[in-house]
Amino acid sequence: MEKLIRIVRGISARVRFGARAALPLALVVVACSGPPALRPAAETPAAQRASAPQRSSAPRAHRLVAEWEPALGAMLAWPLSVPHDLVIKIAKDARLYTLCADRAGCDEAKSWYERWGIDLARVEFLVVPQSSDASWIRDYGPHTLVDDAGRVELADARYDLGSPTSGLPCDAPLGTVQNGGQPVSAAHAGPAGYSVAAEDAAPAAIARALGLAHRPLGFALTGGNLATDGHGLALSTCIQANENRAMGLADDQFRTLVREQLGVARYVLVSNYESTGIQHIDCLLKILDSKRILVARPPVDHPASALIERIVTQELMPLTTFEGKPFEILRIDTARFRGDELAAYANALILNDRVYVPLFGIAEDQRALATWRAAMPGSKVEGFPFVLADEPILAPSTKMYRDIGWNGGDALHCRVRAVFDPARLARAAKGAPR
Repeated sequence: MEKLIRIVRGISARVRFGARAALPLALVVVACSGPPALRPAAETPAAQRASAPQRSSAPRAHRLVAEWEPALGAMLAWPLSVPHDLVIKIAKDARLYTLCADRAGCDEAKSWYERWGIDLARVEFLVVPQSSDASWIRDYGPHTLVDDAGRVELADARYDLGSPTSGLPCDAPLGTVQNGGQPVSAAHAGPAGYSVAAEDAAPAAIARALGLAHRPLGFALTGGNLATDGHGLALSTCIQANENRAMGLADDQFRTLVREQLGVARYVLVSNYESTGIQHIDCLLKILDSKRILVARPPVDHPASALIERIVTQELMPLTTFEGKPFEILRIDTARFRGDELAAYANALILNDRVYVPLFGIAEDQRALATWRAAMPGSKVEGFPFVLADEPILAPSTKMYRDIGWNGGDALHCRVRAVFDPARLARAAKGAPR
């Protein structure tokens, strides 16, 4: 019981700070794949050495894979902090990779999936270390790389700060959500008993379970604060550099490591856009493809409106594509759904020819879906409300929510991560059709 209380306290502290309001976050996690096999992440050192993918010593050009590239399916975690309708839909559309802390958790997930009519032949269960941040696989999960020979690796960034927060200046004092916004401690820990060591170890376990090469990185690269075009351009808000400074990396060192280890030739640090918060870029914008960026547009009377418009005109519009042409900037209107908190419609997931959009129970939901459908005419766009009262099973942490499980700084994209298709990525790298 004491351990559960510590975990719940750690989760309950993870709130997104908006212009005026802060709301509690939820838990999440699930995914898609083959037969209902249980892939243990914990192995003996000898077994790890024998099963670990071998790495070539010869350097190869590699690049960071973009969200819309070919995927086998998606990962989420059990217990759920996403609507079960989303889990059912992912399993129908692709493959479902369910991350659980142990065999008992996987058995529990399997039982519920059977009740919901999910075809277990489309599910793969992975035993992966979990603690308080298990829900946010977007943040701690692995980044996918492919080199010019078609070899796929999972890159594992440092995750020892959990959810850093700051004010608007790029050099603002850095705190963490787990510390209630207070300065980062020497041990990068929050309240007594809180730790993200399990989540920091998770990418290596995922790589072993999927049989993919594992590339440890010496810097932080929080996934919710990273967007890429798949052609050497990446965007983050500037808190990403601030986070690495807290770990002892100067800005030039950080940029050099990102370029050398991830193939990011152009790393653009966009201004922070929250008065106080974690500043994750996936709640501000979405790179739709190699030529277009979709950006949230708040109501003109919202406190963040002027700042976001300045970011659009001064920082995003000057960007060019890999072909040297300006990006097409599209806008998605958002609206308040509680106080000044904005519905995070940009925090959606693109998975092959599907787009999954969070809905907030307000009239603007339908307009947001229409905007997404106009922007993605070749994709099927579906919206997912997360009404807690309608859910048959939820993680204990969801008791911290009011009526819905999304909020303005933490929605669907934050809690799901693609498992990309190595075979199709390899074919593309070698110039063959995907």
